[in-house]
Amino acid sequence: MILQSAPTFFGLTMDGSLELAQMAIARLYDKTSSAVTIRGMLAHAAMEVNSFSRGTREQVSEAIADSKKKVATLEPKRIDSEGLNQMLTTLTKLPVTPTNLVCPFCRAGAGKPCITSGGKGFRTDSLGAVLVHVARIKRAAQANAKRVRQTQG
Repeated sequence: MILQSAPTFFGLTMDGSLELAQMAIARLYDKTSSAVTIRGMLAHAAMEVNSFSRGTREQVSEAIADSKKKVATLEPKRIDSEGLNQMLTTLTKLPVTPTNLVCPFCRAGAGKPCITSGGKGFRTDSLGAVLVHVARIKRAAQANAKRVRQTQG
């Protein structure tokens, strides 16, 4: 069972990484005036160059200028249709994660966290982690095992 759960584990890990990447991208490119962006933080750092306790004023200014250059190289690029197709093909090969499925235990819909049976209907724990029933994890592991068998035979 552990071997069959590996794709699910790594699928959850990849989902978390994708969410983190989306948040980082949003920080770089968000055009909302109230957004806290990397560019905005660098501009604020340049105004507060004297408040840094590590490094001289020149070293801090140089680090800010270097960071601005690096951010400028990260401007979004347009993706042609071949690149888009390649990206979509890669996404269809990603493992099934439990939250992509309907929970057989509590019937939480795809993309929704499970509902606890404690009567309070919690969907996250005290740290904000999404709750997922074991039955849902097992179903994802079964789906991934089936996928592997289909690609091998």
